[in-house]
Amino acid sequence: MSIGGGSEIPDGLRGVRASASASASGAAMEELLRIQNSRLREKLRKQSRTHSLLVSIVVVFALSWFPLNVLNIVLDVCDVAVSEVVLSLTELCLKPLKSKL
Repeated sequence: MSIGGGSEIPDGLRGVRASASASASGAAMEELLRIQNSRLREKLRKQSRTHSLLVSIVVVFALSWFPLNVLNIVLDVCDVAVSEVVLSLTELCLKPLKSKL
């Protein structure tokens, strides 16, 4: 013990205190890394769900507007009367129903 009131660590206990401090900080570091890892996994899961929803919306939109765009391109390129195209598309759509009746 020192006269000035400071605390001295006996030589036999210095290693014990240092290793306890190191293991405590190691455990705290492991806990921090575990929490960060779980937060990162949750963030990636949410982003994956968002991306899949966005892709599905784009696919549905593209498939919905594709037939109309094809019809417009065909009407622009070919000099076909609109009534013939509408009649042929209607017949094409109703063919499966005629076979069931």
